[in-house]
Amino acid sequence: MARKRYSDEDILKLLREIELKHAHQLLCQTDLPMMEVCVASGFASKSNFAHWYRQQYRQMPTQARKLCFTGAAG
Repeated sequence: MARKRYSDEDILKLLREIELKHAHQLLCQTDLPMMEVCVASGFASKSNFAHWYRQQYRQMPTQARKLCFTGAAG
């Protein structure tokens, strides 16, 4: 059976998905400041984090946090 070879792009995509899942958990389970969530999840800036978070979850991190804590988006 041949081993599947992964490209660098595949590995980076998987890593980003793991980072975003961790960030989502931090947003919903803690009250850490947004920058601390970014850093703890492997992102160097809030803007980069917000870009990838929105692409993955179709909402901004601040909206997700509000929804997690209040049940109301917007």
